[in-house]
Formats: sequence, structure tokens, C-alpha cells
Amino acid sequence: MNVRTMMAILAVCFGSGLAARESGPSEEHYKKAADYSAKNGGRAVLVMVDGKIAFERYDNGFDADSANHLHSATKGFWGPVIAAMMEDGLIESYDELASKTLPEWKNDPRKSRITLRHLLTLSPGLVQDITNLQGHDRPTLVPDLYKHAIGVRVINEPGEKFSYGPSAYYVLGEIMKRKLTEKKQTPLDYLKERILNPIGVTIGKWTFDESGNPHIPNGAYLTAREWVKYGQFLLQKGEWNGKQLIRKDLMEEILKPSGANPGHGLAMWLNVPGGQGSAGVAQQKSDSGDKAGWIYRGGYPDLFGALGAGKSRLYMIPSLNMVIVRQGDTQRDRYQDDTFLGLLLKN
Repeated sequence: MNVRTMMAILAVCFGSGLAARESGPSEEHYKKAADYSAKNGGRAVLVMVDGKIAFERYDNGFDADSANHLHSATKGFWGPVIAAMMEDGLIESYDELASKTLPEWKNDPRKSRITLRHLLTLSPGLVQDITNLQGHDRPTLVPDLYKHAIGVRVINEPGEKFSYGPSAYYVLGEIMKRKLTEKKQTPLDYLKERILNPIGVTIGKWTFDESGNPHIPNGAYLTAREWVKYGQFLLQKGEWNGKQLIRKDLMEEILKPSGANPGHGLAMWLNVPGGQGSAGVAQQKSDSGDKAGWIYRGGYPDLFGALGAGKSRLYMIPSLNMVIVRQGDTQRDRYQDDTFLGLLLKN
């Protein structure tokens, strides 16, 4: 399929996407979006179009060498990692039972039915033990986050309810850790070997628990230029420099809406109508009949992203061949995804 045919199909699927793709946002709109970001504690705005940097700006005392905490946007690494482990024969499928690796769960009537897909879509039914598992510097964090997570209670049927929080990710961390024992790797080692090193991404820093386990949902610190490369890898569905690092079909599965929340795929947020965000408030909900999802209500239902506290954002828009990085770490700002993207994308 040639590029023109592909763009025509995208135009049909995503409405105004083709018109925006042909003209693209102007420099004025990039600046307006960056001004809005800076006013709300933003540190960086970087936009890549067609694999090239179209706009880049740093604010509030930060620069291109500043590695910023991604917070929960770190979650966006693990869908592709699970896909890579499938391709490498370490995991059977997204629907593999967690109890295959966690024998502690085999006799539990609910935990025995939890799959990797349930964990990645945040619908395993596990309690979100915020006190012991949430964050990176909370004084109540347990010494071994992975071990603690596999012991939390189940309060809902697997796949029934979307519940945002750390429990599923630390369970996933324990599963990956056990799967990688023979390779003598941590999940972070595998992420670097399989994805980050091949695409040339250097991590600035990563946080670990007292037992030496890398924080799965919130551990990464990256510069904007490093993070945008990972976004381009996601945009290209696992392809890099002409080589498919992870099978395309496995990467495409990551972007399919889940039954529990159409606005969330496999460890990735989706701008799909009918989806909801992490907080479940009105500002983070959309109806099934809307033009797009809550991330950007103005359109582009193909938009997907990794979203973290401090409004650290990595947005991918396939119909524009665009990756957008917004970095910040201010908890009390008024930054809104819809406002920022509206300023940046309007023509």
C-alpha cells in the first residue's frame, strides 16, 4: 500500500486527520501550546513530524539535557515489553494466565483466572494498595513491591472493572522477573536490551525498591529527546530503521480498546469515544457517541499516549505521523490535555 492510499484510508477513518496532515500545525500554534505548557509548570515541549523535530522548547530552568521523571507515563513501556517476550517465546500470549508463573494464585477462585491482558488493561480486580505500593518516595512503601503486590486481595471479577493504580503493574513485574530468571535479567534489563538500546534511547535514571526491583509503573527519568524516540518507535508499531523489532500484529493489539475501559488498551491510553481516564471524573470521561475521547475532544480518535503525574505526556497521532512530548512535574498546575492539544493542533 502506498502512502497516498494509506492517508486516504486514514482520512475516512479519522475525519479531519488528512487535512491537518497536509497542512500541519503552524509555528504559531506550537508556540501557543508551549506558552500554555510553560505557564502551567511545563519544562519541555517537543514535536516530531515525519520522524523529524518540528518544534522544541524548554522552560522554567530546564534544557535538552534535563532528564525528567515520567511518573506513571512509565507504564507505556510494558505493553511492548510483553509483546517482545511473546515473540521471544517467554510468554504464550496476552491471555496467558498469571497463575502459570505465579503458583501462589492457582488455587484462588479469582486470581487463578487473571490473565496478562487483565493486568495490562488494569482490570484484574485487585485492590489498589496505595499506602504500600503507590509512588516512588512514599515513606510507607514496602521493601519488596513485587512480592507485596501478588498478595493483595481481589475484590472484583477479572476483566469486569477498570481500576487505575499500581497493583497490576507490580504483579506484572513479578511475572516478568520470574520469566527472566534464566536470562539473569530484571524487567528493566530486558526493556533496555530488547527495545531501548536498539532504538538508541538512554535512560537518565530509574528508581528501585529496597529489594532492588525496578519500579514498573513510575520509575523512569528521560530527556525529551530520548522520550520522543520511544514515541516514534510506538508510532511505527515496533519498526525501527527498516527493521521490525517487535511483530507488528502484537504492537497493534496494544492499541485495541479494552472492554473494561475503551479509553485504555494494553498499558496505553486511547483517545477513543466512550473512554475514561485515571480519575474517573467528568473531565476525564467521554460518551460513545462523541467525536473522540477525553484526551482531545476535538478529534483524532487514533491518538494514543502515555500519561503521568506532573502532566508528563507522550502523545502519538498516527494520522498526522506526529509524536508530541510535554514534560512537567508540578502537582498543582491547571494543565489540561484537551486545552494543550487544542492550541497545538488547530489550523
